Amino acid sequence: MDLNSDNIYQFLFNISEGLAVPFYRTTTPPSNPVVYFNSLFNISVVELVGSTFTGTVMDPTKDVIVAHYSKWCAHCLSFWPLYYSLVFSYHSVTNLLFTRSIVYSCH
Repeated sequence: MDLNSDNIYQFLFNISEGLAVPFYRTTTPPSNPVVYFNSLFNISVVELVGSTFTGTVMDPTKDVIVAHYSKWCAHCLSFWPLYYSLVFSYHSVTNLLFTRSIVYSCH
């Protein structure tokens, strides 16, 4: 697509009228989105990808906590024990969903 004034106008018009279709840069949703599960306490953490993010996070029946992380980031990796302790502490709250999402840059 050429970047010209007509295309920009059409793009902005489509957004303002609700006609623009979202494009998600995403991986294939995992066949089993649960990445951490403790059967003793019924605790789980769900993996989000671009195509599942909105449907999961915007679910009106759930309160969702999302941890965005990068696999190579030392700060992200040091955060996981704290996050899992939070998951464990609030496992009895039935409408609370803990999730994580991989990002590819971390600043």
